[in-house]
Amino acid sequence: MNDLEAAKQTEPSLVIIPLTTTFELLRISPSDIARFLPTLDRLSSQSLRQSIDHPLTRPVDSDTAALTAYEKASGEGYVSITRTGEEISVLLDAKLATGLKEDTEWARGCADDVIEREGPYACLRVRGPMPLHLTGIAANFTKTLQEHAIAVFLISTWDTDWIFIKQDKLEAAGEALRKDGWIVL
Repeated sequence: MNDLEAAKQTEPSLVIIPLTTTFELLRISPSDIARFLPTLDRLSSQSLRQSIDHPLTRPVDSDTAALTAYEKASGEGYVSITRTGEEISVLLDAKLATGLKEDTEWARGCADDVIEREGPYACLRVRGPMPLHLTGIAANFTKTLQEHAIAVFLISTWDTDWIFIKQDKLEAAGEALRKDGWIVL
């Protein structure tokens, strides 16, 4: 048994947490970014302001039920904006996406041929922070999901990995990971 296989059962930071938040993925062409920039600025500012005004207070570890509820809600207000030469991808809490759709400035700039939408997505988050000496964490869980025909959209942050899957695949993903030895809350 390698280090990762043993750690899946013993390392608390490697527990996989299904989040209660639903997500949406948006794709914007870089040639149209000027039209969307004010909205993207506002979106990222709102997300940061939410973090400042309403910080999540982590419950004490001994209160297992409260800690689990806190962890499962950790996707609320999530925004990831990624830019490449070919696209700008925005992955966000579906509540924020709904707010964007209702925003008249955003709606004026969002012709169907300019922006693509995918969703709803669910998220399985590795608890983190992950031990830096372990290798192959993302490769291990994505291989398991691939073997069960579950497509993933993965984002890594400093502390952890966020595994986005289609909402209707959430239960199957959790079961596949459990069978592979992962602890899924």
